[in-house]
Amino acid sequence: MLWLVGAGPGDPDLVTRRGAELLGEAVVVLADRSLWPLARTLAPAASLNEPAEPALWPTGEVVVRLYHGDGVADSLGERGVLDALERPFDLVPGPDRSVADAARSALGSRTAERRPLLGSVIVVTRPAGQQASLSDPLRRWGAQVVEMPTIAIDSPLDGGAGLSAALQQVGTYDWVVVTSANGAAALLDVVADVRTLAGVGVAAIGPATASVLAAGHLPPDLVPATFVAEGLLAAFPPPPHGGAGRVLLVRAEVARDVLPEGLRAAGWKVEVVPAYRTVAATVPDDVSTAAAAADAVLFSSPSTVQQFVARVGADRLRHAPSEGPTLFAIGPVTAAALVAAGLRADVVAERYDVTGLLDAVLAWAGR
Repeated sequence: MLWLVGAGPGDPDLVTRRGAELLGEAVVVLADRSLWPLARTLAPAASLNEPAEPALWPTGEVVVRLYHGDGVADSLGERGVLDALERPFDLVPGPDRSVADAARSALGSRTAERRPLLGSVIVVTRPAGQQASLSDPLRRWGAQVVEMPTIAIDSPLDGGAGLSAALQQVGTYDWVVVTSANGAAALLDVVADVRTLAGVGVAAIGPATASVLAAGHLPPDLVPATFVAEGLLAAFPPPPHGGAGRVLLVRAEVARDVLPEGLRAAGWKVEVVPAYRTVAATVPDDVSTAAAAADAVLFSSPSTVQQFVARVGADRLRHAPSEGPTLFAIGPVTAAALVAAGLRADVVAERYDVTGLLDAVLAWAGR
């Protein structure tokens, strides 16, 4: 059976009871990508697809065509086609704006405390497969999340040969320094036995990197209080007396030179090996459009900034100080990338990790 369902304002709490029931039973949901976060919440087992021509819609199973708002006007053209095809369907309108506003008001302050991001549209730009740590809490707090993976993680240009060669003689290093969770994962993929690092210090730039290492039975010896290269430099020990200590720096193919230059200036001999590289991800046009019209965009690295701006365009993000989405940076390095792109970092997380970024979003919602 085919059901045409209005999503209302896009909040799971404000979909009609019948609409929510149908989404829960759906085998296939046809919806614009901007409605996919809502569909994933209410129809977690359904297959999500963008709507093609009605003649191509699947038959013989519970299919829900999901529309913005009440769906009455938006479905008019497709209802005409379905009538001409003699395809049976039923329409379940969603709440219109006035009903949705009244429902929000009735939810009151209790809901505001439980779902402080209700009604907000927030873009997450992390790579595919790494978005849940941001997207899931945001959805629980009521936000409509637009997942726009602007970058993808790929092997370094040398295919990992440099990292493999360095780890074959890892015992000759005093320290292995890892600057990201992606680098930590790549390191563990190459290390056949973590016991080969016995006697070698391991430093992680922050708790996310440390967690990946610890999960691979390689807990770091050093995690700085400030999760940037400058913080790691400040916490790093001096080289041993009587000889030049050696550091293996495991990082992205392209990265700032603050850390290797700072370690060399402190007297360490540093070998830099690429563990991975970031490449531009393919983003559908409708996702880019939805992202540009969102209330907030979360950036977790300079590369997410660069690729987002390349895809969406700076002009669509900021025309005047009071216009455009609020731009969040996970830390000062990412904030600098926004400034370099001709934009403003409206909010910079005080703690430079995913937890800090979420805290910043909650503070913004409260303000």
